[in-house]
Amino acid sequence: MPEIDGSIDALAGALSAEGIEPPRPPSESYELDAIDAELAPMSLPAQVRRFWERVDPATLRVWPYPEPLAPGFAIDSWRQRRDEFPGLAPRTLLDVGYASHQCMSVELDSPLASGGTLFEWNLVDGAFYLRYNELSAWLDRMTELLAAGAFERREGAAGPVLLLLDPHTSVPMTELPAPPTPSPVHGHVACYERHPLTWPLHWRRLSGMPPEEVRPRGASHTVAELLARDPSRPVEATLTGRVVSLWASGSTWHARISDGSGSLGITCPAAVTALGPVMGREFEFDVVAVGGEARATAIRPLDAV
Repeated sequence: MPEIDGSIDALAGALSAEGIEPPRPPSESYELDAIDAELAPMSLPAQVRRFWERVDPATLRVWPYPEPLAPGFAIDSWRQRRDEFPGLAPRTLLDVGYASHQCMSVELDSPLASGGTLFEWNLVDGAFYLRYNELSAWLDRMTELLAAGAFERREGAAGPVLLLLDPHTSVPMTELPAPPTPSPVHGHVACYERHPLTWPLHWRRLSGMPPEEVRPRGASHTVAELLARDPSRPVEATLTGRVVSLWASGSTWHARISDGSGSLGITCPAAVTALGPVMGREFEFDVVAVGGEARATAIRPLDAV
């Protein structure tokens, strides 16, 4: 992998020129094959795998924003989003950098598309901004800033570090520069919006949202009809309605919907909340109702994103 090796070596050389120890290899080999097994059918891009084979990010004494991550933190974050916050980010993005809610994520390889592209985004809100076509380009940016003297020397817990003074970190994310050449997968796209239905088709498929699964199917009951049933007998139903109240308990959302015939509270576990609910918007809910409780098993938006 000559591109990433050359970028690692150039960054190490730039650090040495400033009297800073170059990054060291991992003290023990990371379990990258186990990470690939968990990510399947996706996998680590070759540059990311090679970087983690050669570098322990904790020993990288240059601090960009966000800061490069070790694979353990990366897979833990990916797993948490998959299990607890499924609509927060596409499963095909794996963090390779993080600082204070700001993520730098790499697109994973998959049977549907080649990975390697880096997207920057914030956990709180905003879009996914295409920043670099490959990991080596991010490392080259660090080397470029070091060569230009755009850094401050700081004393870190493990010794001196160079804090990069990158002007990109002080501008709104909407003004972040895109790569100088088009992405092999995404072309001239600058960003993708936050809602999953605006993501590329391969992102949605790899996140478990193929079009056939999110297409509305029509209500089988009104809320009034569901409320009038025999509460001692469980029933499966499809309801449509507008979310009129919404609150969260941990990773579970609790929505109250109204369809004009009545209103109903619906518990929405994390596994089904990738596409909603959202306050004030209309959705189609597949529910299982037992007694006075309704629990969503699928949620599909009805209004345009």
